[in-house]
Amino acid sequence: MQALFKYQMVPHTILIDKDQNIVAITTPDQINETTIQSLLNGQNVNIEVKIDSEFDPEKDYFFANPNIQFSVMIKPYMQGFPSMAKIGQGTFKGRRISFINVLPSMIIRRGYNLTSEVTINEQPKELTEFVPENLICFDIIVPESKKADLDKMMIIEVEKQFPIQSRFVKHKSSVYVLTRNTTYPEICVSNLKEAISFSGRGIEATGAKVDVLKSYIENILGRPVIDESGLEKHYDFIFEILQEDRDNSMKESLSKLGLKLVESERDIDFLTISSK
Repeated sequence: MQALFKYQMVPHTILIDKDQNIVAITTPDQINETTIQSLLNGQNVNIEVKIDSEFDPEKDYFFANPNIQFSVMIKPYMQGFPSMAKIGQGTFKGRRISFINVLPSMIIRRGYNLTSEVTINEQPKELTEFVPENLICFDIIVPESKKADLDKMMIIEVEKQFPIQSRFVKHKSSVYVLTRNTTYPEICVSNLKEAISFSGRGIEATGAKVDVLKSYIENILGRPVIDESGLEKHYDFIFEILQEDRDNSMKESLSKLGLKLVESERDIDFLTISSK
């Protein structure tokens, strides 16, 4: 699809008529029943064109002197750019992270390394909508001696710069428990460098923690997942799911890794985000 239509970010809507002519390149909010009916009737319609900027994920969109020790930079929404996070490289490896077009709450959630399934956002709805006026670009660099505290310092700076705060509140919740399936061999321990590839059909990983799998399943199932597998090392694994038969394919893939999911109820800590 990218080769045909050259888009940089999604959502990306292409409207094609019965003669296979492109009528519009736009966004989903521009398409409704009235628009479609007008086009079917042969009428001209005014559809806003979506224009993507030439975005290079390898490029640094926050300039920083290589000798800088500590920095926090904030920019407004960047038109035509995707929503993303980028980890620092080179002299900034392990002590820098940049975000483009995200909500402040997304940065906090990333700092705690939690999914939306264990997050409660109490901010007013108008502040949680994923629209340009709510989105920001944020960059933080910390000293080499503080790089282990990068996530913590990032959360502190976001809560300092924006009227937002976070806390943990315990709630009883329906969960899935990820545990060992002792009828299958245990997943293989790895000595390889961490490399993880995600797709709509699962994960392929080397040198990865089980927490990567836990978070992926949490997103797929839309419910908190508690890891009680006892697997604390780094592992190589392939986890495949078929969207047309999600539950059975997930169960089979977990079994091959010596794991299973059990439904339960637990008191768990939810990351709770609110306005100051």
